[in-house]
Amino acid sequence: MSTFYEKLQANNAAGRYACAGLDPVDSKIPEDLRALWENDTLIAWCTFLYELIRASETHAAAFKPNLAFFLARGYRGLRFLEDVCQHIHDTAPHALLILDMKVGDIADTNAGYVEFAFNICKADAITIHPYLGYEAMKPFLADPNRGAFVLAKTSNPGSGEFQDLLVQESGLPLYAHVSRNIQRHWNENANCGLVVGATYPTQLEKVVVVAPNLPILIPGIGKQGGDLETIVRAVTSNGPSTPFILNQSSGFMYASGGEDFAEAGAKVLQKMNEGVQNILSPVIADDATVVPS
Repeated sequence: MSTFYEKLQANNAAGRYACAGLDPVDSKIPEDLRALWENDTLIAWCTFLYELIRASETHAAAFKPNLAFFLARGYRGLRFLEDVCQHIHDTAPHALLILDMKVGDIADTNAGYVEFAFNICKADAITIHPYLGYEAMKPFLADPNRGAFVLAKTSNPGSGEFQDLLVQESGLPLYAHVSRNIQRHWNENANCGLVVGATYPTQLEKVVVVAPNLPILIPGIGKQGGDLETIVRAVTSNGPSTPFILNQSSGFMYASGGEDFAEAGAKVLQKMNEGVQNILSPVIADDATVVPS
């Protein structure tokens, strides 16, 4: 079995950097699917997501279902999430399955999250909060084959309320202090990553300096305001050895409201991969001696 880190590296080596966020919203499902399933929106979701996954599997480095959208549908939604996760594994075995949970609690509670994410949904990685500290987060990091993307600097406008505060101990902003600690003290099994929003390229550069080579999941490209070239240059500012993926959710899922929705979504991921490769080509050529760790 490939580890979380190995799968991410292999996807980047193959030119795949796009992460397909799966955030299904009832009102945005194409009308023809609603009509086909007589307004049973959950079954319409199933058809919608399955077709998106099949069409885009060659372009996706990762698929990232967001737990909240499935929880909102109750027990049927959770069962559907299990089915979607299995479909991802069957259809795109090369791709990372990241369960976007943003959890973090005391250790015993975290064991329940681990059971759901890694054993029931068979995710390769999840998203977690860091603020209860390493002692509490150990259950998420115990299996070296599974990973955790830790929230460091999120893309929402209000993130600076706490994340930008200076930490007296290190003199770093909190997001950078968290990133440095994760690399120094959490990454014993080489299965930690970070979440850094595309709306903060300067902060991303600082994260790459204090936590070099930690994988980075970058949301916020496109509708949230993140610019592709600016972000790729920021994440490679310390050299091309940092594995990364760029999330597209609504821009991918709702690229078209017509019958071609799956093909349109796949083209969004393809275009993102091609854009990254075009930006990276001179970076890699200038630093060809760097070998990813």
